[in-house]
Amino acid sequence: MIKNIGLWALFVIGAAHEAQATQAQEDLIWAIVAASTNTTDQAEHRVEIDGCTMTTWVYKPKDDHGMQLWSSFVFDMRMTAWNMDGGVKFIASDPPSADSEGEDARGLAMIRFKMLGDAVARHEIPEFCIQSQARSKPVTPSSRVGVEPYVFHDSLSFFILHEGPDVGEKARAFTDLYDQYVLEYCRVIG
Repeated sequence: MIKNIGLWALFVIGAAHEAQATQAQEDLIWAIVAASTNTTDQAEHRVEIDGCTMTTWVYKPKDDHGMQLWSSFVFDMRMTAWNMDGGVKFIASDPPSADSEGEDARGLAMIRFKMLGDAVARHEIPEFCIQSQARSKPVTPSSRVGVEPYVFHDSLSFFILHEGPDVGEKARAFTDLYDQYVLEYCRVIG
């Protein structure tokens, strides 16, 4: 009987620890999502994380059709590195001064990634966005229904771009939280 109570107590303690670990991971995911979310009248940016797979989303207005998917990358977070220029994880500019007509002052931040090894990021975009030099790359039609037909192609590098106030601070938070998440939840053990 005492042995069964001890085993039951170990089970309850283990389950509570696992629930705390799951909650900590969810909290970190939500912090990354908050740091990546950026909405202006010109675009909506956000990410989703499922395990160690990240999906980026950019929506832009299209004529009278409202916000439409402009770009989405799906990639394995374990297989990325920062595409650093000058030793920095992101590039950010301070917002210009608001002009005399009262436009919002907007900064710009670019967080650049590169894929490691043989890994690729799956890029989904409207077909008309494929630049002429990229037309030689193989594309696969997407089943996404939208104003325009969508296609997939593989990419070895890509970036997340944000425009608006405080984007430099958000880029710093995003890159720090991303590094923490990969270190804590996506390490390759081998």
